[in-house]
Amino acid sequence: MISFKEARDIVDRGLPEVDATEEIEIDKALMRVCSRDVFARENVLNFNRCAVDGFAMRSEDIKLAQEKGLKVLDSIDAGETTGMEVGRGECIQVATGCVLPQNCDMVVMVEDTRFLGKDKIVVLKKIRRRNFDDIGSDVKEGERVLSKGEALTPAKIGLLAASGNAKVEVYRKLRIGLIITGDELIDIKDQKGLVDGKIYDSNSYIIKAILRNFFNVKHYGIVKDEKKVIEKTLEEALKDNTIDIIIMTGGTSMGEKDLVYKIIEEKGDMLFHKVFIKPGKPTFFGKIKDKFILGLPGNPTSAFIIQEALFLPILFKKSHMVFKQKRISAILKEDVETGERDSLIPFKLKEETGKLFAKNTFKHSGAISSVSDADGYAMVPANSKLKKGEKIDISLFLFRLYPELYSCQACH
Repeated sequence: MISFKEARDIVDRGLPEVDATEEIEIDKALMRVCSRDVFARENVLNFNRCAVDGFAMRSEDIKLAQEKGLKVLDSIDAGETTGMEVGRGECIQVATGCVLPQNCDMVVMVEDTRFLGKDKIVVLKKIRRRNFDDIGSDVKEGERVLSKGEALTPAKIGLLAASGNAKVEVYRKLRIGLIITGDELIDIKDQKGLVDGKIYDSNSYIIKAILRNFFNVKHYGIVKDEKKVIEKTLEEALKDNTIDIIIMTGGTSMGEKDLVYKIIEEKGDMLFHKVFIKPGKPTFFGKIKDKFILGLPGNPTSAFIIQEALFLPILFKKSHMVFKQKRISAILKEDVETGERDSLIPFKLKEETGKLFAKNTFKHSGAISSVSDADGYAMVPANSKLKKGEKIDISLFLFRLYPELYSCQACH
């Protein structure tokens, strides 16, 4: 049995980085990672743009505008231009966002003027601001707008569009094959109902929901705890050129029907099996041929927390993404004790009387509500006795780190 840190280091050293790249349209690029620098194809702005609603004029006519007023030659809105040139004693009415007319070098706000008759205005006070934006004042043509390794947030995608980049080269997503094992499992889609000894598979839904926004996931279905059946499905995944690594759940403990880790040992290399952690002791990491296999326990809480705490940060790293782990200090709502292993304990965060409290939600490793009610987890050393009122650091789950990607799954 190895420590959690040793397990993490072995996985980090073992999994290779994704080097393959692809060019994609920017409306499909959210949270993807640039594989090379990107440069502006156009000036942003590509024209002198009026920054306010008002009147475009020549600054040398300010005194004249205050004393006698200016003649209004034309009126234009955003997206429009005028063929008229502004001469002495003249101006053009403009809207925010439109092109600054020829010969003009300032815009007077509507609020600082008043009409003298139908087509003449007077400026009411001394104006010091130009009220227009220069060509290239945001980004100049040829300027680097994104650097290799940057994740594409909504604002950065907007910058690509503004600078004339309809496509962007990114690292290809890590491709994951998912195999769920267990005689006791039934897919909820079968709609046949449960019989004694059977449970609905939740692991495949948990894992896909966590990974789908960041990686490509191919599900090979639920596999019976039979050696030949597991070997056949595993061999299919090993030969599949559309996946890079395999995640398996179940078959990792020491029971007679726990066959998965035995098959890995028989056909490849077991890099570790069993971690000094609760829940998640039977976690393994192996390799067959050229594919690595991440083995998660079959119990839902164990599978969820081990994936979040151990595997996810490394999957992000190997995909050139930054896993922005966020820890929040909170006050324990009750005493917490751990046994002979280090523990990953799920907690619910709740603010009361201006303070943030943490409530332990762990029931047992098979209880999915242990994590469905939680916001994050804490790593608590073995044989700890923490008292109510003590401070504890909670690492937020991925769905709390990227709420915009998990708040409306039904829309996908």
